[in-house]
Amino acid sequence: MDPNTLTVAQLKDILIQYKQYGRKAELIARMQKVDPTEGWILEATLQTEANDDMEEAVQEDGAQPQEDEQIGQETASSLARWQTTLQARERELMQKEIELLRRENQLLRSSPTTSTTSTMSRATTSIKSIGELLSEYTGSSEDFERWKAQVKMVRSTYELDENATKILTSSKLRGKAQEWYYSLTENLTLPTDTILDKMDAMFKQPIGQLERRRQFEARQWRKDETFSSYCHDKIILGNCVPIAEDELVDYVVEGIPSETLKNQAKSSPSPRCRHY
Repeated sequence: MDPNTLTVAQLKDILIQYKQYGRKAELIARMQKVDPTEGWILEATLQTEANDDMEEAVQEDGAQPQEDEQIGQETASSLARWQTTLQARERELMQKEIELLRRENQLLRSSPTTSTTSTMSRATTSIKSIGELLSEYTGSSEDFERWKAQVKMVRSTYELDENATKILTSSKLRGKAQEWYYSLTENLTLPTDTILDKMDAMFKQPIGQLERRRQFEARQWRKDETFSSYCHDKIILGNCVPIAEDELVDYVVEGIPSETLKNQAKSSPSPRCRHY
């Protein structure tokens, strides 16, 4: 191996324990004198390569933190941009919500208070007192038409809404009518007019004129009731026939089972009976 290929620095590293001054030729001559086998040339070459590898490793180690730092900076920049975009979207959504609330307030202020709303409020608070004007219905075919007319009259007079009317009518059902109403779940959600139509088909059985007259004539004063109650029922049945007013008193008297009382009534009709 040619010692002239070595640099001065390499020669000085080999001669570290000897004299290191002088020119390159002097340094080579000195090493050849110390080690004629020239093994020191190979040692210097290997030492140089090891130093070069170490420098490259140091450079690579120094470059890695720089790359990591650059990646970290890019990540932080991306995160900052994402946060900025998110904040902008949140502000946009908030502005839209504020605008919607503002429009709703404007609509509420501009819309007049309808009479239906105020009537509904009044009907809700006083539905119990209004219910006293509507009689109970037990499922009798004779009473249905009258009860149906009462429902419509109360609803129209007090301007009840659908919910109030349903509560009122359902609370006045008794007996067979109440059993029928709660036997079908759909009845709870149907409109009042539909319920009345279904009740009409269910309970309103047409009675002929002859049958009405028979019921009227068969009604007599029972021992377990007052005379006024008897007169009331007799007159109601007579109105359904109908019976002329001048004949009605005679029929009422004929319905008295006691012959003595009947004769007294014929000779001197009771003012109460005349009143009815």
